[in-house]
Amino acid sequence: MRAYAGYSMPQRKWIRRYQITIQTPEGVQFLIEPPISVSFEISRNALADANDMSLSIYNLARSTRNSLFKDRYSLIEYWQIVVKAGYDRLFTVFRGNIQESQSYRDGTNWITELQCYDGMHSIQNGQSDVSFSGETPYEDIVRGLISDFPTLNAGAIGSPAEGESVRGSAYSGSTSQILDAIVDGNYFIDLEELHILARDEILTDQVYVLDERQLFATPSRRDTFIDVEILFYPEVQIGRMCELRSTERVYNGQYKVVGLTHNVEIRGDVAGNAVTELQLDAGTQAFREVTQ
Repeated sequence: MRAYAGYSMPQRKWIRRYQITIQTPEGVQFLIEPPISVSFEISRNALADANDMSLSIYNLARSTRNSLFKDRYSLIEYWQIVVKAGYDRLFTVFRGNIQESQSYRDGTNWITELQCYDGMHSIQNGQSDVSFSGETPYEDIVRGLISDFPTLNAGAIGSPAEGESVRGSAYSGSTSQILDAIVDGNYFIDLEELHILARDEILTDQVYVLDERQLFATPSRRDTFIDVEILFYPEVQIGRMCELRSTERVYNGQYKVVGLTHNVEIRGDVAGNAVTELQLDAGTQAFREVTQ
């Protein structure tokens, strides 16, 4: 087992905070903060598809509600949304595009519901028309493809992009489909960054250390995957290492974070949910670090 400088969950002040920033295609910005109540469910993973978030905002002003309306079929329009949340410190827990937004009345409350995706806008709108000669490094090729995505930045580039092309090639069409073919699906989008990693590769950064004090229940195992339920943990990021220190020692070890779900309510009138579910992968061999 590799030794890391661990990052343990700090002592919480137990007061949940958030900050939501929305920018319309016209450049108009909205900042939403407490005491406005919100609830959200965010799912992020290390798969070659789009992360998603369902967000409910309570009792916005009528003018703001009307300004935030968005039709789900407006696929070209990019409405960036950034959600930060935490306790004494805020962390980015979602960054992406609003796919659909609508408001309705429920009793005395006006609720604005937003369905958002991280990476979907680029997957739907990224187009490439490229050609390259033989002996072109694959890293150069994939970086060029990533630049064709309208709203994504390049993250870590690992072993699936090693080596160089044997012969010249030309591609025209969906950028995501071209990239998928070149790296055999070994990429994922998280917080509008595209990472190319093999299963046994991790992002270099802090290692999250979880012990029995943070666990809501005994971890459960499926093949090489461990599912863990803990108190809302906004620091955790996809593709990094997590060290599990449970009383069930059979599950203890170091794993790659390959999936997470945040289910959180930040409302003045109810205690509400504040749960993070992690999917951890033991991999098939020792993990290798990849820098960005």
